[in-house]
Amino acid sequence: MITTNLTKKQAEVLTLFSRHQKETGRTPTVRELAAVAFTSESSVHRMLKVLVKKGYLKKGSGQSWFNYEIHKESLR
Repeated sequence: MITTNLTKKQAEVLTLFSRHQKETGRTPTVRELAAVAFTSESSVHRMLKVLVKKGYLKKGSGQSWFNYEIHKESLR
């Protein structure tokens, strides 16, 4: 996974996001990510926004975090 412009924690959340999506076929909840990343839900929200801004995640239709997906092809 190429994540050179991410902090260690952002890269970790992105990896967890990707792994969960591959293993379960669905996007993880913020609560699930926070639990496995040992961080707060508000920190996960901020990291997900940064990951969207940097182009690693893409927002789908709707307002839920369930509508996010991996965007960069190199991460799949």
